[in-house]
Amino acid sequence: MASKKREAILNTAETLFYEYGFHSIGLKRIIAEADVALMTFYNHFSSKEDLVVEVLKKRELYYWNLVRPQNRDSEKWDIDDVMNGHAKWLTEKGDIGCIFLRALEEYRGRSEAIEKLTIDHKQAFMDYLREVLSQNNRSPDLYLRIHTIIEGSTSMAEIIGHEKAIKEARRLLKTIIK
Repeated sequence: MASKKREAILNTAETLFYEYGFHSIGLKRIIAEADVALMTFYNHFSSKEDLVVEVLKKRELYYWNLVRPQNRDSEKWDIDDVMNGHAKWLTEKGDIGCIFLRALEEYRGRSEAIEKLTIDHKQAFMDYLREVLSQNNRSPDLYLRIHTIIEGSTSMAEIIGHEKAIKEARRLLKTIIK
């Protein structure tokens, strides 16, 4: 029962933070929409900052499950596969930008834990792109261009919609990966 309430809080907070930002949403609203008591919240999270960290960890796990194979030893992934996973994420959750960059904007200089988590997430993704490129005998130096294209598709999805952003990202990736 406790884990269901924790998940309700996490899911509610994720939705609200993603749609409205972190600082504009208070604990009272999260608790009310998750339909839990204040004490239930504090049984699972020590603070709002702790909740933000857990929401980001949850989102990170979800994203990693899309952009990399479940069994990394048995499959060789390429940048197209990474883009396919990112496209799925954009289609499902990405029309209003990157929750990690939003967290970094709102918490930079205010929360070392959140700032570190967001930067580590982006760095891990760049490292993963280098790894995928190397495994496919492509120059690992392309990782930053590819990361910029993928990040750009997330940003542009807010403006032009995810379908067009995905299409343009794929087109650009083809020009640098031959």
